[in-house]
Amino acid sequence: MTTTRSCLRHSNDVDKNHHITNITNMTNAQAVAATLRAIRAKLDLTQEELASRLGVSFATVNRWEGGSNMPQKAARETIAALAKEAGIDSGEPSAETGTAAAQVTRRRREKGASSAPSTKTMEQMLWDAACSIRGEKDAAKFKDYLLPLLFLKRLSDVFDDEIDRLAEEYGDRATALQIAEGDHALLRFYLPPEARWAVISGRSSYDWPDDSLGRTTRPRDTGQHLTMAVRAVARQNPSLVGVIDVVDFAAERNGERDIASAKLSDVIEIFSDPRYRLGLADVQPDFLGRAYEYLLRKFAEGSGQSAGEFFTPTEVGLLMAHIMRPRPGEECHDYACGSAGLLVKLQIVARELDPTSRVPLKLYGQELTAESYAVAHMNAIIHDMTVEMARGDSMINPKFKTSDSKLRTYDVVVANPMWNQPFNPDLFSEDPLDRFRPQGGITTGKGDWAWLQHTLACLGERGRAAVVLDTGAVTRGSGSRNEDKERNIRKWFVDNDLIDGVILLPDNLFYNTMAAGVILVLNKRKPPARKNRIVLVNASRHVEKGRPKNFIPSASVRALAASYSAGKQVEGEVAIITREQAEEADYNLSPSRWVGNSDNDPLASVSDLLAELEGLAAREVQITEKLLKVLAPFAKGSERVFAHGLRGAPLKETEIGSIPESWNLLEFRSVREWLQYGTSTPCSYVPTEYPVLRIPNVLPGRVDSTDIKYGNLRPEEADRYRLENGDLIFIRTNGVIERLGACAVYAGQPEGALFASYLIRARLKSTIIDPYYAAYFFASERGTAVIGGRATPAADGKYNLNTGTIDSLPIPLPPTLDEQREIVAVLDLVNGKIDARRCQNAVLDSLSRTILNKLLTGAIRVAELDLSVLAPPSAEIAA
Repeated sequence: MTTTRSCLRHSNDVDKNHHITNITNMTNAQAVAATLRAIRAKLDLTQEELASRLGVSFATVNRWEGGSNMPQKAARETIAALAKEAGIDSGEPSAETGTAAAQVTRRRREKGASSAPSTKTMEQMLWDAACSIRGEKDAAKFKDYLLPLLFLKRLSDVFDDEIDRLAEEYGDRATALQIAEGDHALLRFYLPPEARWAVISGRSSYDWPDDSLGRTTRPRDTGQHLTMAVRAVARQNPSLVGVIDVVDFAAERNGERDIASAKLSDVIEIFSDPRYRLGLADVQPDFLGRAYEYLLRKFAEGSGQSAGEFFTPTEVGLLMAHIMRPRPGEECHDYACGSAGLLVKLQIVARELDPTSRVPLKLYGQELTAESYAVAHMNAIIHDMTVEMARGDSMINPKFKTSDSKLRTYDVVVANPMWNQPFNPDLFSEDPLDRFRPQGGITTGKGDWAWLQHTLACLGERGRAAVVLDTGAVTRGSGSRNEDKERNIRKWFVDNDLIDGVILLPDNLFYNTMAAGVILVLNKRKPPARKNRIVLVNASRHVEKGRPKNFIPSASVRALAASYSAGKQVEGEVAIITREQAEEADYNLSPSRWVGNSDNDPLASVSDLLAELEGLAAREVQITEKLLKVLAPFAKGSERVFAHGLRGAPLKETEIGSIPESWNLLEFRSVREWLQYGTSTPCSYVPTEYPVLRIPNVLPGRVDSTDIKYGNLRPEEADRYRLENGDLIFIRTNGVIERLGACAVYAGQPEGALFASYLIRARLKSTIIDPYYAAYFFASERGTAVIGGRATPAADGKYNLNTGTIDSLPIPLPPTLDEQREIVAVLDLVNGKIDARRCQNAVLDSLSRTILNKLLTGAIRVAELDLSVLAPPSAEIAA
């Protein structure tokens, strides 16, 4: 028996060792991928759960399972052990395991759990880093410091990964480094020792050499070290000259550093967190790219007018890419590429449309400013894409030309050039490339159509383009009695059947303007069904309000692209017009002219507004009648006033003034269950499942849900700060003392909301006090006076409250809940009147802007209106 057990144990050990040997000796990434899928299928694990079992990140498992990255030897041993635990045969796993693994993920998704990686943590890390230097540089500037640092961290982590790969091949890391020193071609980018992140962060030492005069080259501080590092990287990698080395981290003005070294050290420390490693196996290029673009968007939000120079809103870029539908191997160009976001999105969509293709797009971009040129290079490399870049003004000196000095042409052109850019007319009349005269003529003044003429010159025989322009570009000059050169160029484009469509975008999307824009789509080889037709899309309904900018939801982006590509009439959204109709409209191609409501009546939206106004007016009349009836005892001449007096009940004096004798004056502590400070988690406008109420959301008595930020918290932490219906929310710190102590009642919106650290939540005793009564009292003159008298002034000029102060606040309390609720009902009626008037004013404002727009575009003609009700202007005014 002993011998048998010994043999069995030996057999199992041999089998286990055989299995481990099989996997750890694998040099085929696809075999490892199959093993991982088999493990997931057998153990019913998502990729996220498998990553946790293996002690690696989700992105790492995703890359291993996709076959695009090979785990190192130690990781393969861990995989082998887990495979043994799962009882997977040591032979090659079957193809069926891939389907089974996918079904695990699908089942989890159906249950509501997503296995897709989230960039939220990465985004928060990046924004934390930005905020650590924000006090010293505005947004438009600190991107110039932060982006090269992020890029350097990515290069360094990738360098370390590639050295580890060489170490597996050659035996140890020291040998691998020595080989890499001798042959930089083995690496994507070679990093000299002083530029490696371990040295920059102080986690590894470096023996700084002396210069030719025997002086040490050791930098004085972090700023000088970073400048030396990025310049050393550029020297070793000529393709990064003008990309990573454009900023001097040690720059001074008037004897002071632009950014203190201590601040730079804070950023380095944030980037050094091991959770945010940026190596090849840690984050996929698109994963890091989305986080990088998040940072660009945040910079754009804080940059005002200058933002449009380097960033087009993400959803606009994706909409353009989906409309272009780029195919593998096509040549694509952006002549005003900024951060290269439009080119990157073309490649992302191309991969999505044909995920099996290994042929990338050929991307070309030209950019004028040195800063945006550098950002574009970094953006492409971080996305693991190749973009051929050139610097210069594309209108004056386009850099991409053929051997015979003609403009190079492309399959796809995308661009968001400067809107309404003024140009000297001589530039067009004397153009050596002859881009303007034969393509509709020479324009004057605004350069929108000059950019479209340049676009057309850049298109190949079957080329297509999407260009973002000001809305005026498709209407200016139409209906004018005078000759207009922009209108004439537009006519030439229509007559030559080059305009495939126009998409009107919603207001307030772009970072350098509040105005709407249009995407004008060109196609030199239209399919038969679209010939001599123009697709007009009004996307203004597909907008969600945001702060500081509105946005188009991702689902709407795909829906809009699908509607455009289908080229069929959609009531209220898509209109198809013929060349003859365009001619009748004098080449006014604004979608708002053609895309109306279901009855195609140009007055339909005005009709809707008038109906809404009528309904609001009727509601206001009803509220006024109720209000007059409720307050009738206090009307002038009322017998009740004279018989009982205005007070209507005996009074007593208290520390806050007179109150009815039957009421109690209590400290707040006696009407609440408990008080709590809010969460200090950082918040952003990037949606998560945890909306967080902040000071701007607290209005007297109610929560304002129009400006909501979101937080990233663990579920158990979120539970601590989740509000419940009836909770009272106080503002505990503010620079305006009248706002201090303002409190709102949480009534369930937004659903599942948490509250921020500048607020205090009070859970009230529901049998003693009505929360709306409490909110109304603290919003009253007496309530604000009580709070103001107890507020503590701070050194920063603000006033503060704490839980002890709130507990000590006196509050007059009617003896019954019914009486409290009657008071609330009367005050709600008054506020309902105010809300109705506010809504009326908003509708009237919309009506005014709508009528003005329709008058200006010819959708409404004054001659069609009944002006008899208007008083004629006096002779004096008319004169």
